Amino acid sequence: MKILYDSEEIATCIKSLFEKASRSDRRVVLVAYVGKDYATFLPNPQGINVVCNPTPGATSSIAVSGLQKSGANVQFSDRLHMKVYWSETHGCVITSANLSKNALGVRGLKEAGVFAEPNIVEIDALLKSARPYEVTKNRLRELKKKEDEIEEALALVGRRWSDRSTSSYSDWCRLESSSRHVWKLGWWIETGQYARAAKDWTKLKHARSEPHDFINVSKGQASAKDWFLNFRITPTGVKSIGWMYVNHVVPIEKSEPAYGKEYPFQAFQALPLSRCPEPPFQITASFRNSFGKAVEKYGRSKIVDDPDLVPKAALLKYINQFEREQQAA
Repeated sequence: MKILYDSEEIATCIKSLFEKASRSDRRVVLVAYVGKDYATFLPNPQGINVVCNPTPGATSSIAVSGLQKSGANVQFSDRLHMKVYWSETHGCVITSANLSKNALGVRGLKEAGVFAEPNIVEIDALLKSARPYEVTKNRLRELKKKEDEIEEALALVGRRWSDRSTSSYSDWCRLESSSRHVWKLGWWIETGQYARAAKDWTKLKHARSEPHDFINVSKGQASAKDWFLNFRITPTGVKSIGWMYVNHVVPIEKSEPAYGKEYPFQAFQALPLSRCPEPPFQITASFRNSFGKAVEKYGRSKIVDDPDLVPKAALLKYINQFEREQQAA
């Protein structure tokens, strides 16, 4: 038995425990909360049985999805609070630390634990007491929905829950569909104007004279809480790529300069992006370059003519292709 006196010592011991383990070695993690950054401390997750507490804002749906995609068997346990990292061959860490950077590194939380040699901890007794159950797509979808509600509430008061803040486009692609933020393509050619109803709503709800951003759409193309990847289509390519979070959608009066027969509704973001939930992924210089090339290869006309606005598999494939080429360069 060895006492672990701080987060660094605990993290090192956990990583060592699972780095040594082979896939044939039975491995179990019983932990209250799992952060998106679990892979920093849990190498080689294929075959591990992970049981966690599905508390929104604590256990990340992105982490659950990532573990599943890595080949781990993930289960939920509603009242789980223990933190046990167990390998049949190499021993067990019992600690106060959850599986996240918050507990195991960057936030300076005061944690402690013990390392026990193999054949000391009866893991099946702990599993039985946890009463784990299956992580279905519906349960994962419900966890994500509640996370989104928490994010939106925090953003409105000037705070952000940062669990998604470092996500890249590649991270987004690796997620299971039930954990992804769906996003739409918000293209425009000519600069437009804010609708009167959009200004009125923003003034009433947020005491601002006008919204932060908008896109004109046809009926049914946009709903509140949608994410739009907005960009301008020009003769030379795609410009002004940026995220827009839809707070509300309003009709545009025919008498207004903002009105267009094909797009008589306006979806708008009332507040700056810093006061919105985290977007699906970061827009980096690399992504802008890849997206621009992908649009050209896919065809601007296909985007303009598609009433669905959700990016098609072929476009996503081209973005991935150009991202990989840049990473390899």
